[in-house]
Amino acid sequence: MKYYLSFAILLIILQVTSTSLKAGGFQISLNAAGNIAMGHTGIANAENASGIYFNPGSLVHNPKRSIISGFSLVDLRMEFEDEISGQKYTNEYGNSFPLYFYGDWALDSTSRWRVGMGIYNPFGNNLDWQDHWPGRFVTSEIDLKTFYFQPTVSYKVTERLGIGLGPILAYGDVLIRKDIPLAINDMTDGEVLLEGNAIGWGFNAGIFYDLNDFINLGVSFISNVDVAPNDGTATFNVPALLRDSFPDGNISTRLRLPFHTGLGIQVKPSEKFSLNFDLNYTGWSSYDSLIVQFENTTSVLNDTREPRLYKNNFAFRFGGSYKPANNLIIRFGTYFDMTPVQDNFLSPETPDSDRIGLSAGLSFKLGKSLMADLSVLYTETMQRTEKTELNYAGLGGSYKGKALIGSFGLSFFY
Repeated sequence: MKYYLSFAILLIILQVTSTSLKAGGFQISLNAAGNIAMGHTGIANAENASGIYFNPGSLVHNPKRSIISGFSLVDLRMEFEDEISGQKYTNEYGNSFPLYFYGDWALDSTSRWRVGMGIYNPFGNNLDWQDHWPGRFVTSEIDLKTFYFQPTVSYKVTERLGIGLGPILAYGDVLIRKDIPLAINDMTDGEVLLEGNAIGWGFNAGIFYDLNDFINLGVSFISNVDVAPNDGTATFNVPALLRDSFPDGNISTRLRLPFHTGLGIQVKPSEKFSLNFDLNYTGWSSYDSLIVQFENTTSVLNDTREPRLYKNNFAFRFGGSYKPANNLIIRFGTYFDMTPVQDNFLSPETPDSDRIGLSAGLSFKLGKSLMADLSVLYTETMQRTEKTELNYAGLGGSYKGKALIGSFGLSFFY
């Protein structure tokens, strides 16, 4: 056991600086390299400890106990074409490193009980637009990071039925920067920086059913998490003449992270070949408004409430794997993810649209108990256009984006 713990600690140390999140929208579906290669399916899989995220009920059906960890490198490119001028603007940078860690343990491989621990990044947003772009008064930069810490218990009710449950401690921090339109002599824009961190609680539950030798079924649910930033601050950069009108000070706000549920089926035509189908449903309607309340208000500085009015959405995922040899697994997948952003509420904070993804990867043994996972994912958001007179912020134009994501993971089985 000392060796297993040392391996887990080493993986965490190697990744402790990989905390910046990036996604075209709000939700990050990069929770295990092997699953990413299969279109991020996994609700009906019983392969390793990644079930802590995908379906806690599957842990007791895993062939072996495992410790797995890894990260993704995301290269995101967003583009905005202004409706009036026709000029195009892009994000300043697009690299980030979402990570994951899972480990499960039992007294022996035949035990009806498994316990585990998961650390993963389910939500995040990191977007920095180039200077002086038309939407700078709405958003110049946003950086939202979330970490879910999830201890988990899984129990084998029968030889074919497993259930699992885990409480979630969520931690997050957010930074929002935007310009302030100030009509002063040198025509310089002001700027406000909003920062804060928060914690919240939720849970993850799942049911796994091994119907027969060819079909597995799964249901999973991750609850809403309410977070309220602690020690939130607003820092203004304005000319000295206007300092009294824009005082620095504390701020308060709330954010309800959406619930996430899914149904999954795995079909195994043979011992070497499997196909996965996952249907995900996310409760985005909890994100109604972005509200900021200032401790120090003035005649020109008031609390803000920006509408978001997100809608619940579906994602359809398909993936598969083929094992041509005992030491090699070939993986592939695709998905279609519907946007939660309604018409006329498209924002440069989350310039989201329906998206498609194509993925592939390899898993290969490095030794008797160690396996490496490599995957590549290409995802593209469909072009989306809004008219100036209809958009809630009066920002008309077209958005489109694409991302290339490489992921790497290590799995230790014991």
